Amino acid sequence: MSEGATYVFEGTPEQRAYAAETIHSRVRAETRLTNGKAVLWWMGGAGLFLALLGIGTGAALWGYSRVADVTNTAEHLADTLRTVLEKVTVETNGEVKIANGQTVGLNPDATVAVEPGGTVRVEGGTVRAEGTIASRSDPAAPSPTQFHGSSAGTGNDANIVTNFTIFKTVNYGAGKVTTGWKFKSNEDTAPFNEYCYYVQLQSSGGGMVTVDLAEDGKMSPPSGTLAIDHGDAAKRCIWFNGGSTQSASLTTTTSSVPSSTPIPATLPSSSAPSPFASSSMSPPAAGASFSDWQNWCRTTYPATIHEWCLNTFGPRAKMMSPPASDAPTSLVSPAPSRVVNDPVPVGDGRLRMDPTKVKSF
Repeated sequence: MSEGATYVFEGTPEQRAYAAETIHSRVRAETRLTNGKAVLWWMGGAGLFLALLGIGTGAALWGYSRVADVTNTAEHLADTLRTVLEKVTVETNGEVKIANGQTVGLNPDATVAVEPGGTVRVEGGTVRAEGTIASRSDPAAPSPTQFHGSSAGTGNDANIVTNFTIFKTVNYGAGKVTTGWKFKSNEDTAPFNEYCYYVQLQSSGGGMVTVDLAEDGKMSPPSGTLAIDHGDAAKRCIWFNGGSTQSASLTTTTSSVPSSTPIPATLPSSSAPSPFASSSMSPPAAGASFSDWQNWCRTTYPATIHEWCLNTFGPRAKMMSPPASDAPTSLVSPAPSRVVNDPVPVGDGRLRMDPTKVKSF
C-alpha cells in the first residue's frame, strides 16, 4: 500500500500536537532574531566608543607633542616677540663699547652723525677714519688760556681784544685751497668774515704763490699768474654755512706780475695802489718772515692785489721794483668786512691768535 497524504482532523490529539509544535518553533525563531538585534546594537555601541576613545587619545598625544617640541615652542615665541616689537617703540639711552683690537666697518654710502649735545669719547684707544670726515658742529674756539695768555694783564688801562681765525685746508692740484673763518671773540657763533685762497709752493726759490679765490661765499675777480681753474678751485672752499661758492657778477682785469718781482727798500710810493683803509699796522721790520709780510698785505691792501703786494714788498723778490705805473689797480670797491688791526694768520689747519691793544675811552 503506497504512502499517501496524512490528514489531521481538527479536534483530534494529533492536530493539537502539531499546532503546538508549530507555535513553539515560531517563538524560538523570533527569540533568536531579537537576541541577534540586541547583540548587533551592543557591538555597534562598543565599536563607536572605542573609535572615539582612539580619536581622543590621538588628539591628546598630538597636543602634547606640540607643547613638548622645543623647535615649535621657539618659533612660536619668536613669532610672538616679532608681533610685539612691531607694535611697540623701544627707546634706549646707553653706551657702546668696543673691545681692544676690534674694528667697526661702515657702508661706503653710510653717514654717521652725533645728535646735538651728544659726545664721543675715546679712552685708551686709537680712532682711524678712512675717508672724509665732515664736521658740522660749532667752530672750535680758543680756551681761556689760549685766549688771554699766561699773563694776568697788560699793567695799564688798555683793553685787549683778541681775534682768531680757523683754517680749513683741502688739497687741490699741486697746492692747497685754504678757507679762513675770522671771529672777533670766542663768544661769536658765526664768523664775521670768510675768505678762501689757493697757495702753491714754488718749485724754485722755496717761495709760495697765493691766489685769492673768494670772499664771504662769492668768487673774487681772477688774479695771479698761476694757471689754475679759479671756478673749479673755488668749489673746494669750505664756507661756514655749508653752501657753495657763488659766481661773481663783476669782471675785472689785472696786470700780470712776474713772481720774481723785486723788493724795494722803501714803502709804497704815491703812484702805487692805495690801501683800502688807513692802516695803523706798521710794515714788518727788516728780516721779517714771508708770513709777516703776507699778514701786512692782507691788512693793508684789497684782496685782488695781495699777490702784487707780496711780490713788491715781500722778502723773496730778487730784482728792482718795476715802475709804479705797472702796478695793478683794483676795480673792486674795498670790502667793508676788512677790519683795521686784524692781521690774518696763515697756517694749515692751525689756530693762531693775534692780540691787538685797543684803548678804551
